[in-house]
Amino acid sequence: MQTGVDVKIIILNNQFLGMVRQWQELFHQRRYSFVDIQSPDFVAVAAGYRISGQRVDDRA
Repeated sequence: MQTGVDVKIIILNNQFLGMVRQWQELFHQRRYSFVDIQSPDFVAVAAGYRISGQRVDDRA
């Protein structure tokens, strides 16, 4: 906003700590601990910074 640069930010959220989950799968017999996360509403976070945001759930 200060420099007038049109920046796009894309958040790909699968609701997992991916690398941690992968290590638990490979080395700890799939005993998952603290890898399922609840994310904030990123659209609301963007609005808090006066930035437009949209949520896309369609996989197409």
